[in-house]
Amino acid sequence: MIKVENVARTFKTERVIDNASFVLSSCGVSALVAPNGSGKTTLMSIIAGLMEPTEGRVLFSDGEGTCDVALLLAGDKNLYMKNTVMENLMYFAALNGYGRGDIQGDIDDVVSWFPELKALWRKTAESLSYGQKRLVSLASAVISRNRYLLVDEAVEGLDVANVERLVEALQKVSSRRSVLVSSHDLRFVSKVTDSVLFLSGGKVLREPIHSEDELRNRYSELFGEVAQ
Repeated sequence: MIKVENVARTFKTERVIDNASFVLSSCGVSALVAPNGSGKTTLMSIIAGLMEPTEGRVLFSDGEGTCDVALLLAGDKNLYMKNTVMENLMYFAALNGYGRGDIQGDIDDVVSWFPELKALWRKTAESLSYGQKRLVSLASAVISRNRYLLVDEAVEGLDVANVERLVEALQKVSSRRSVLVSSHDLRFVSKVTDSVLFLSGGKVLREPIHSEDELRNRYSELFGEVAQ
């Protein structure tokens, strides 16, 4: 379990995160929802230990720490560009110290979830399109087996078919690990979870959301704009 306790982060005079408090359980999917520029990446970076909070703290259950957290940032810089797709996935799977049999089993799983990877297997990461790089990055994050998986702008660069596959993959892996995705794509959010963390004015509001319409209405109330 991760407990975010009164976390704040200030850049110069701007308080981007303001006394945020919430808990991430040991399994399941939660979504961090807010417009672009609201501080989602900042908050995820603090949870992963890549950035220090100005105030507050992030607490882990006994025996856990930031080494149990995998953070996939937005963009296409999460891969080793000179290596093939296969080499990237093998590398990220091996980081957990599992044997070859376990690694191959994990790779078989992720390829079954994202069949498009088969056609990319021998291609170098630098030769891929932006959307393909994001797909491989997501696969490498899912395969990592870290106890906590944080995915920033989860559906960025994905086509409709791969968004659907991502929903299925995250729901499968969340039976044994905790997943936090950030997104302002409300259709995706409504499909992947009913546990929504709204980041509004630097504060986090956790609310159960039971439909896409309910999510859109609440988003409009909080942020005064229409989301995707």
